[in-house]
Amino acid sequence: MSRKIKRGFTLVEVLIVVLIMAVLAATVIPQFQTSTAEAEAATAEFNLQTMRSQISLFKSQHGGSTPAELGDLTVYSNSDGTTSTVAGTTYPYGPYLVEIPENPIRGFNDVTITSNTTVEVVGDFGWLYNATTGDININSEPYVSAGT
Repeated sequence: MSRKIKRGFTLVEVLIVVLIMAVLAATVIPQFQTSTAEAEAATAEFNLQTMRSQISLFKSQHGGSTPAELGDLTVYSNSDGTTSTVAGTTYPYGPYLVEIPENPIRGFNDVTITSNTTVEVVGDFGWLYNATTGDININSEPYVSAGT
């Protein structure tokens, strides 16, 4: 008597595998969403620290004066703060940044000048800058860095 060998999976076995995969996906996907938010906050903080260090360098090379606007960090300057896009002996300092980095939380690299950078200002821009003190902060809804 010959016996037929069955190959393949039954419908119940396939449904059980699909159900297990759905449960695993439901537990893993939210972890990726929170890690994205954490990565955005870490990148924003890194960009903030980079700009703060370059503002400090600008201040030390310009007799304690802060840049009038953050765009001054992307060009050459002389000791009195006059800026130029062309390097030379007249403009020995800078550029401190190639460009103003993007705030990944908002998706903008625009800057607004404000008198109080520790308070969030709602708008479509990435950074809050106080030209008087040189303080810079992140403009964000879920994350606002304390001014230092």
